[in-house]
Amino acid sequence: MDYSSLRTAAEIINAFRECQNAGEQIDLFEALAISDPPPVEAFVEILKNIKLEAVVALTIQAFGKIKDADTRERLKQSDDLLAILSEQAQSGKTDLICWSAATTIENLKFDFIAVSRHLTVEPKSLAEKIVQGKIKRIGDKNLLSSNDFGDYLNFWIYGDLEKLRSETASIKAQGQNFTDIKKTGLGVHALLAIVDNSKSIIIKVFNALFLRAIRETNQALQRAENMGSSASEVDENELFELVACQEAYSQIINPSVSKENIAILVETQVHCLQSNNSNTRKIAADNLSKIDGSLLSNFNQYYQPDLLTAISLIQEEFNSNKRSTSYYTSNLYKKLKDMANNLVTMLPTLHRNKVKNDCQLFLNNLRNEINTKKELCENRYKATLDLKSNLDKQLEQIQSTNFLVYTKIIVNNTFNTIPYINIEENDQYDLILDNYLQYLHDELSRSKYEVNKFYKGYIQDKLAPLDKKIDNEQANLEQINLLLKISPFASFIMAFLIHIMMHWGGIIIGSIILGVIFEFVAIQICGEFFEGSQKSRRETISKKSSEQHRLNDEKQKILNLLSI
Repeated sequence: MDYSSLRTAAEIINAFRECQNAGEQIDLFEALAISDPPPVEAFVEILKNIKLEAVVALTIQAFGKIKDADTRERLKQSDDLLAILSEQAQSGKTDLICWSAATTIENLKFDFIAVSRHLTVEPKSLAEKIVQGKIKRIGDKNLLSSNDFGDYLNFWIYGDLEKLRSETASIKAQGQNFTDIKKTGLGVHALLAIVDNSKSIIIKVFNALFLRAIRETNQALQRAENMGSSASEVDENELFELVACQEAYSQIINPSVSKENIAILVETQVHCLQSNNSNTRKIAADNLSKIDGSLLSNFNQYYQPDLLTAISLIQEEFNSNKRSTSYYTSNLYKKLKDMANNLVTMLPTLHRNKVKNDCQLFLNNLRNEINTKKELCENRYKATLDLKSNLDKQLEQIQSTNFLVYTKIIVNNTFNTIPYINIEENDQYDLILDNYLQYLHDELSRSKYEVNKFYKGYIQDKLAPLDKKIDNEQANLEQINLLLKISPFASFIMAFLIHIMMHWGGIIIGSIILGVIFEFVAIQICGEFFEGSQKSRRETISKKSSEQHRLNDEKQKILNLLSI
């Protein structure tokens, strides 16, 4: 807003009343201080007639912010102004007014002797004493509920905000918790009071200053990025950065905020992507991912290859720390490689040390996992190739084991070659190879079924002649047994007939004697035949058993060869 037309105290007071927040009020007086010429007479009139703390404090500060050299020289020579400022420095109604007057005397560089006539203590010491008192109270656990907290807060809103920024710069964020790393001599409760009070104060200051606080944080973060490894701890104040990130986003989603102001608020999120604190980076990335893309187009040049990719990478880097090793193993090769390539492109556009180191570590981990996944793929592919090669050799053994089985079954079955695997082209290699192995198992199972079916008939056919021989030999044994049973009677008949035919005497006695002889001969002859048949039958049964075992072993060998 253009304040150059404001010349009188009344105009300035009216403009002050129209301001929407403390940030605009400070902007008003800073603009008046650097205007050409600055309304010095109106400032003096305000100091003489106005009692409102914020107006008085900002008017006093405005004198010290005047840029015009001639005007500053004239003010340095004004004993009246020095008297007014000295009185306010010593006896101002509030610490804010006293501090403003003391720092303005210091800023205008009044003559030391002239200052000594009005003040018993150097203005710098007065200002420092007030600031130290405010800093000391940050650790008071009852500060936020104290009766004078409003006055206390006004000091930081309208006064030495930079001192608050530098004093809280040592508070480092760990997730959502903050720890003051310098005040290690304090107890836990004292530390917590400092941290909690600091955050509450900063939030209230941001609420009061609104866009001004956001803009100043953006400038500090931009300086930090410009300075890189030499960035100051004050510019990288993590607590200010986190509050700015959260407060800026709460205003982005406010429909009443102008597009011009939204650009400043979005810029905060863009800067916070490089926060030293990973949690703040994640918050900024999440915020940006929810913002209308049309509001981000002006910030694409901040990061390479583009802002949206940077947002995604910051989120992924955060997730990788939360999930540790499971993060890398659960992501596909292509995603990891794409992220690695994008990180290589993004890293040169990161300027703050911590985020750069974190992202470099993330990149190193990605590369390790990429190499691991590639090696796993190659090993799995090689193992499958070896398995298929061994299977081919086993199938060749089947050919030499039983050529008939090979030609009737194995040749007709299809054992396709392994599909080409390249993780660079398809990182679903596990699924492809699993499917291929399942296909082999299915084919081998089918082949086993056919082999079992084949051998069922094949063994029967091979053993059929032996079974027939065994049956014949069994019949022979039964016939010999029958002969042995009828041999006594047959022998007597034959002997009797011979006596009759030969007209021998003593038919009965002779027939008996001759019958006994015939029976003895028959028994001897049948016995030899019986033993021979039994021996032949045993040998045939043994041969059948051996052949059956051989065929079963052959079948089992082939079934074993049809396994992987």
